[in-house]
Amino acid sequence: MSGLQGKTIVVTRAPHQADALAQLLTEQGATPALYPCVDIAPPDDSAPLDAALLAAGAGRFNWLALTSANTVWAVARRLSALDLAPTIFSAMRLAAIGPATAAAIREALGLRANIIPDEFSGAALARVIAPPAVARILLPVSSLAESAPLKALIDMGAAVTCVVAYKTVLGSGGVDLPLLLRRGAVDAITVTSSSAATNVVRRVRGERGDLASLRRIPIVCIGPSAAETARTQGLQVVAVPDEHTLKGLVASLEDYLAHEAVAPQQEGER
Repeated sequence: MSGLQGKTIVVTRAPHQADALAQLLTEQGATPALYPCVDIAPPDDSAPLDAALLAAGAGRFNWLALTSANTVWAVARRLSALDLAPTIFSAMRLAAIGPATAAAIREALGLRANIIPDEFSGAALARVIAPPAVARILLPVSSLAESAPLKALIDMGAAVTCVVAYKTVLGSGGVDLPLLLRRGAVDAITVTSSSAATNVVRRVRGERGDLASLRRIPIVCIGPSAAETARTQGLQVVAVPDEHTLKGLVASLEDYLAHEAVAPQQEGER
């Protein structure tokens, strides 16, 4: 039996991303409780993104580097608003930071990533774009994006146009997490970004929930960056998968809960 069987697991992902993780949890017998802690919105000024997309259509770039699924969806939405087809990227090489971003490229743009680094990080993505001396790269990012990929690309000699494609905002809706915490009805919380780690605390505080109860709940993070942020928020991070994917996240969560279920029994047998 899965260690997730009958467990209530909070999903903090944005509404447009939550279904994939919720489905994986359901397949393992868990009950996903959707509590969006992040959402995406257009940037305050879309003009730089618009100009970059039009330049892509004119053949100015030979690489499109995408560092998150949210970036892909934001670009797709802006293309639609400008009445541009994703085929403007057909003559370019597409680099995706990881398999989740590559899947979003297929779903939202109908295109395939040409390359995915072995390590799912911005710096690793920069290293696989070659030859850098002739790379003309369009790099759409979040308003909160780290500067490492941009700096690495510039240091390698690439010409980079970095534009803000979206901003991250506080999520809303979903289950009444403060109520579930009061009832002791939460077995674990999943966190797939640093923003979600910060905003789960922000949302619970804003909804007058008990932060002490929140900080006693096991937290499983998709990667080290999200885990580091969660710890700074006082959250109890219990696992970070070696494979920074949704499947890896669920596998780590299952392993943790299965171990927790066995441990009390073993102690009682001594």
